[in-house]
Amino acid sequence: MVVLGFDPGPKNCGWGAIESRGGRIHALGFGVISPSVEEEGGRLALILDEVRGLVRRYKPSLVAVEGMFYRRSYRATERLGKVLGVILAVCGEEGVPVEVIPPPKVKAAVAGWGGADKAALAKAVRLILRLDGRLPQHAIDALAVALCPVLLGSVTERDKTLHSSSPRDFQ
Repeated sequence: MVVLGFDPGPKNCGWGAIESRGGRIHALGFGVISPSVEEEGGRLALILDEVRGLVRRYKPSLVAVEGMFYRRSYRATERLGKVLGVILAVCGEEGVPVEVIPPPKVKAAVAGWGGADKAALAKAVRLILRLDGRLPQHAIDALAVALCPVLLGSVTERDKTLHSSSPRDFQ
């Protein structure tokens, strides 16, 4: 089973694809979508195209997206919400179920504690996926998001119904 994870951001949107098969989990790919366009509509269009390409390339059974958390800046929260909306729209078009996961749940599932810092999360992702070398932080976060439903077992419980379910069933 393939899970595609996203760490949504308007300037740097991390992504990570993992596969879980026979009790083993490995990374298929990861990266960061960093649109060079300053105008918001153009930036969102580029993110949409990249997300659509990733969904079509990896053909995930589930897309996992890091959910929103309260920010002091309304504008920052609004920008994150727009990117989240783009990802949800692509998944709706492509018929891929989506699970939006709060950041503390991702940290708890992957690093063992909902208040884990970035370093602890990165270390856990590297250990679980047996990755070496330098990884972009947004890609690490996206891989952690993809790992969350696999580690918590929510993927295996729904595995038989994923392809026949609507994205709305998992929100």
